[in-house]
Amino acid sequence: MINKLSFGGYLTAWYEAGSGGQKIVLLHCSLAHGGAWKGVMELLSPDFKLYAPDLPGQGQSQDWDQKILFQDQSVITTVGLLKEIGEPCHLIGHSFGATVAMRIALEFPELVKSLILFEPVFFGCLQDAKNPMYEEWSVREKPYTDLVERGDFEGASKAFMELWGTGAKWENLPSSQRSYIKDRIHLIAAGSRSIITPGKNRMRLSDYEKVAKPIYLLEGENSPPVISEVQKTLENTFPDALRNIIGNSGHMAPITHPKEFSDEVRRFLTFNY
Repeated sequence: MINKLSFGGYLTAWYEAGSGGQKIVLLHCSLAHGGAWKGVMELLSPDFKLYAPDLPGQGQSQDWDQKILFQDQSVITTVGLLKEIGEPCHLIGHSFGATVAMRIALEFPELVKSLILFEPVFFGCLQDAKNPMYEEWSVREKPYTDLVERGDFEGASKAFMELWGTGAKWENLPSSQRSYIKDRIHLIAAGSRSIITPGKNRMRLSDYEKVAKPIYLLEGENSPPVISEVQKTLENTFPDALRNIIGNSGHMAPITHPKEFSDEVRRFLTFNY
């Protein structure tokens, strides 16, 4: 079921599943939409009430308002949904969606019961921690960022998906999916201002020492090495965090390995609640 309401002045669409139990809000990765959680929602819906919003500019939600930071608009709309739900929820975030969940837990702790973060792409934390992987990864990302700056959105989309996609070749993706990604590839750079680019707009690692919530850090066994460094940094920063690896999976595990991912969610929530 898809619902739509305006939160903070921005039309927001979201999927719902389940009819009872504790409430979970799932925040998708960039270039996707709330429907990307379909497999996970089907597996968890017998025991939980689930909500999966389309983040700004994706799915059926309103486009990014370029007068504000993309991540700020994502926080505003998700907080609006949480207030509409009317009680604290567990937040599950994937990639960029996980950074939005982190922001909400820091700035609106009264709305959050716990965090499950699958590979948050908060690469700026490595700079804060003086981890050499930050510079190494900046070099690895440069071909993609150069293509964006040149306006080659097709090339940039291909380069980005080869690094962060499911492993499928760009040419083998359905044409509708390629068009969807190419039309939104600018949102990656927009999100980077809050999670990677140095400056006053970027998240600061030290702030997250204050987040006193149960936190489960998950990652894929085959994900790029920068992910492990981010997770290790966050594990050492959050005051109450557990960390685990989903075997034989990569950055898109919530989509490619929904059962394994859902099993980890159940294990964590059963242990803590």
